[in-house]
Amino acid sequence: MRSLVLFTALSVLVGLFSSCGRTSKSMKISSFNVRYENPGDGVNTWENRKSLINEFFSKKDADIIGFQEVLHHQLQDLSQMLPEYDYVGVGREDGKEKGEFAPIFFKKEKFELLAKSHFWLSETPEVVGSKSWGAQLARIATWVKLKNKKSGHIFFIFNTHLSHVSEFARSESAVLLLKKIKSLAANVPVLVTGDFNSVPDDLSYKTMTGNWHELDPFSDSYKISRNLPINSDVTFTGFDNSKNNLRIDYIFVNGYLRVLNHETFPVIKDDIYISDHWPVISEVEFTSQKITRHDQKENVPRIAQKPIVNTNRITFSSELALELKSPTPKADIHYTIDGTKPDSLSLKYEAPLKLRKTTILKTFSTGKNLIESNIVERTFIKRKNVANRIKSITPAPHKKYSSPSYKCITDGIIGSTNISDGSWLGFNGEDIQVIMDLKKTRSISEVYASFLTDQSMWIFSPAKISIDVSNDLKKWTSFGHMEFPNALKPQTHRKTDIARITGNSKGRYVKISIKNAGPLPKWHSSEGEASWVFIDEVVVQ
Repeated sequence: MRSLVLFTALSVLVGLFSSCGRTSKSMKISSFNVRYENPGDGVNTWENRKSLINEFFSKKDADIIGFQEVLHHQLQDLSQMLPEYDYVGVGREDGKEKGEFAPIFFKKEKFELLAKSHFWLSETPEVVGSKSWGAQLARIATWVKLKNKKSGHIFFIFNTHLSHVSEFARSESAVLLLKKIKSLAANVPVLVTGDFNSVPDDLSYKTMTGNWHELDPFSDSYKISRNLPINSDVTFTGFDNSKNNLRIDYIFVNGYLRVLNHETFPVIKDDIYISDHWPVISEVEFTSQKITRHDQKENVPRIAQKPIVNTNRITFSSELALELKSPTPKADIHYTIDGTKPDSLSLKYEAPLKLRKTTILKTFSTGKNLIESNIVERTFIKRKNVANRIKSITPAPHKKYSSPSYKCITDGIIGSTNISDGSWLGFNGEDIQVIMDLKKTRSISEVYASFLTDQSMWIFSPAKISIDVSNDLKKWTSFGHMEFPNALKPQTHRKTDIARITGNSKGRYVKISIKNAGPLPKWHSSEGEASWVFIDEVVVQ
């Protein structure tokens, strides 16, 4: 059995928070998603974890803690475990005790509470339990205005938990949060804690850390810590530290605060996880004057942004010209067109590419003092002169995610980032059958089908795709199949994949059977709900 893990850093860094230069002006701020009590969590139930939480915060001595996913009885437990703290928070469903809280705990002896309130992340933020922008659940933000009794500094803390389903809801929630901060806390120190359900590549993160319509941007404490952050690559594990690789829990600061240290704490004791998220703590201090964005230098290398491919086509008839561009200035683009993984020795992009055959493009950006971007993979199919007409699709796709006559799966265009614009067909919890009519008996050598993965929106790759061929819609012959054993494993980013199944057969009709991956897995925040399958282009050749 494993004993208490980690606070694994290099030995010279161990104890940074507890023994190294904490000043009288500094404060330790924590953000921690405690995981709502779920009986399906097995050994990691709340009853088994709460003593570990108590032990952790007793040792780490955080001054302020922004908790997320706290049910009312869990809030009562936390209050009993942490008697030296006062707290502010209400349930997100009724503004009282129902639903999850996003409470802020603060040391009574250190801070005076000057004001407090909350609002909902919606188009009607003052309406109790409201939700907007495709969010499945109501989401809330809690804020307090505190005075440091010793130094006299007055500052604000905002704590929240963004939608796990809708990327649009997360980005709009970030905008609302910045607007509320500007109206309530302009020109004073502000910290934001929370589970943003967003990695740094996502729009909501970029909204928080960019200058959106002249709203003051915030800095990620991990990136601007004066000392290099410790254990900061992952904050979400889903109770499995070996598979996940997501940083979605943040402490943001504005220019009136300087970040001295930042640490993520992977805590496991006797195989019990402290939560499905790791707690994070930043040590911050007030500044004598506002730090400008230019002076708020990041202490970690910048990540190059992914290259942009200039076309949204999947198929072409004779030749396709491709232009690549990196949004990161001075970044180099490397690529391969043979399906192999590119590296810094791969071809460097210098001029438009001309494709004359079916091609798998893989490309990434890199450069001096830059961390390599994620790899962009796109498949471009050179079409043969074969009619691809839809005979039937069963069951019918969800009415919100469809297109007239289902034309989106034969238009040669990749589905857009807006899943509701008619460029995708969406199916909830159902196996799918698509029958294509080639108008006459033909030789068939390959079948392509594209599908979307965006697990934050409950969209998973299928478990299996099977292809059958017939001349009369009665007698079917197997052509081939493709399985997706990782369909229910965590994926960091939204992506579009194209499945290619090859064979050798003849027929007029081609049946594509797509098997749903099944209920959302245990690690997902909506465990047990039906997963979605989104399909786009289908090509038979």
